[in-house]
This record gives sequence, structure tokens and C-alpha cells, in this order.
Amino acid sequence: MNADIPADKDVLSFGSAHNPAVWEKHRSLLSDPPGLDAVLQVIRSKAGKVSRGDIFHIVDANSKLAAIAAIVWGFPRGSRPGGDWKSFAHAFEVSSQFVVLLEELRGSLVPGSEGIARLNEIVAGVGYATTTKIAYFSRIVFREGPALILDSNVIKAITAPNSRWTANFPRTRAILGSSNFNSKALTSYGVYIEEAARCAARMGALPHSVELALFREAVRPGSWS
Repeated sequence: MNADIPADKDVLSFGSAHNPAVWEKHRSLLSDPPGLDAVLQVIRSKAGKVSRGDIFHIVDANSKLAAIAAIVWGFPRGSRPGGDWKSFAHAFEVSSQFVVLLEELRGSLVPGSEGIARLNEIVAGVGYATTTKIAYFSRIVFREGPALILDSNVIKAITAPNSRWTANFPRTRAILGSSNFNSKALTSYGVYIEEAARCAARMGALPHSVELALFREAVRPGSWS
């Protein structure tokens, strides 16, 4: 399995092509759009895909852009699966609330599920698949380990009936069960990042390399690379 774990440089180069125009409708709803404009300026400067490394660079330079940059990177179509986009516009509008909470979480070592639950409370409809990206790009460390992205593809790889990851994520699989994953994802989060960190340590890798290996195993072929 070690051969399938991406190196750190490959994790940081991982991303997707982006069209800044998909965010114009969001911008039209904002009373104060400079934060989104700053992120889109970086997006426009990229001739090809926008990588994780690009987003870390944005957030490291200006932590106030964390929520906006993570959402833009994570949802290149400008909407959640199903088409809802206004919750993202709302998240951009209240991005300062994410900044305040992220600063509170930074260094506090709260349990992962608790920290993500608090981030989920800021905007209705912006849940774990988004807020774990925000925590990840903000380099938040929870009690169980560093924040990692958790989305439907990662869950699919962990819970597949014949998953090769069974031995590495036994407690996460037990919590998620075999159905209704969305309702149990938040509860599983702290255990997931703990088991991912342990798996990475055994392989001599970083935790986000394990997360990306899970994602790549389940995602449909497309624009992510």
C-alpha cells in the first residue's frame, strides 16, 4: 500500500482547473467583496489548475481568507452537489466569523468532532465536507491530530465492503456503518483523523497523504489531479 501513498509534494500539487466566472453570482450578493476578489485574483493568475499548495499560500499570507479560499478550491463549480450555491455566498459574507472561531481553535486542542461541529454552526448548509477543508487549510490541530479533509469520497473509500483500508480505520468504519454516512460523519471525525495519523506514521508519511490516497481511490475520473 505504501506505493499508493502520495508524497507530500504530490499532495501540495493536487488540485483542479478553476473558472473564476462561476463565482460572479456569489460576488453580486456580497456587501464587501474584497476577500473573494483577492482569492479570485490568485485563481486568475494560474494558467492551469489551482493546487492545495496555492491555497496554503493564500491562507498562510492572510488567515482572514481561509474560509473563502478553501470553498473556492474545494468546489470549482461554485456550488455544492445538488446545485445549492447561496450558502457559499453567505459563508463569504460572514467569513469573519470563521476567522474568529479558527483563531479560538488554533492551539486549543479541542476534540476534532467538537471543533468541526462549531464550524458547522456558522452557516446553515455549510457542513463537514466544507468545514473540514477550512480547518485543514488553516492548519488546525485537534486533540486527535491535524485537521484533514473528510468528504463523501474519503468516506466511500473507508467504508467500501472490500476496502483495503479496513485494518487502518476500524473505529471509523464502525462509527460510519454501512449507510446514512452524512448523519454519522461528524461523530466519526476525531477518530478518522486519529486513525489517519497513525496509519501515516506506520507508512512514514504525513496524514494528509493518507487522506488524499483515500480521496483518489474513490473519486470519479475527472478534473482533479
